[in-house]
Amino acid sequence: MKKKLIVGFALLLCLVTLPACSSNKLNGSYQAKMNLLFFETTDTLKFKDDKVTESDSNGETTNKGTYTIKDSVLKIKMGKYHMKAKLADDHKSFTITSADGLADLASGTKYKLKN
Repeated sequence: MKKKLIVGFALLLCLVTLPACSSNKLNGSYQAKMNLLFFETTDTLKFKDDKVTESDSNGETTNKGTYTIKDSVLKIKMGKYHMKAKLADDHKSFTITSADGLADLASGTKYKLKN
C-alpha cells in the first residue's frame, strides 16, 4: 500500500511539473508587419526547441539564434543582437520591448502566432 501511495504521488508530481516546464518553450511561427521607410514588410520568427530563425517576406532566412523565457520575458539572441519582449500569458503573441543597436527600431512591434 505504501508503494502505491509513493508511485501515485510521484505520478501526480510529474503531471503538475511537466506542463510548467513546457511553458518556457515556444513552438511555431510568429509574424509581424513592419513599416521600413516607404514599404511594408512581414518579419517571421520561427521557434523550435531553444532555437529561433528569422525570415523575411520572401521566406528567406535572414538570421538564426537562441531564446529563453523567464517570468513572461522572452529574450532572443541572434548574432550580435539581443532583444527582449513581453510574452502574452497564452503564448500566442509577444511585443518587443527593447533591443540592441538598429534592432531597437523593432521596439513596440507585436508578433502574433501564425495559424
